[in-house]
Amino acid sequence: MNAVEVVVPPEDDEDEFGQSAAGIALHLVASAVNHECEAKCALQTALPLPELRGWAVLQALSPLSVGSEVTISYAAGPRAERHAALSEQWLFECSCAACGAADGTSG
Repeated sequence: MNAVEVVVPPEDDEDEFGQSAAGIALHLVASAVNHECEAKCALQTALPLPELRGWAVLQALSPLSVGSEVTISYAAGPRAERHAALSEQWLFECSCAACGAADGTSG
């Protein structure tokens, strides 16, 4: 299981420092989602709806096929920056299809 970073908007617009609350949370479903650089879903945590405060929502980025794996991207940015972040923070080297295609190898 992975912990996910969560940004929670305050109940009013800002806290006394003008910032939203941030932290790490264990959302059981979201933490079981694997990484893929060209992810099929996005993980939303800073939802402005009071009824969803503190929730993590997986949102499909395009229609999903039955049986396809639900994935999110753990890191953003250019390929080299993503690989550095994945190696440092999640302790693995990405071998997804997009990275394999960039390397000239299959994922």
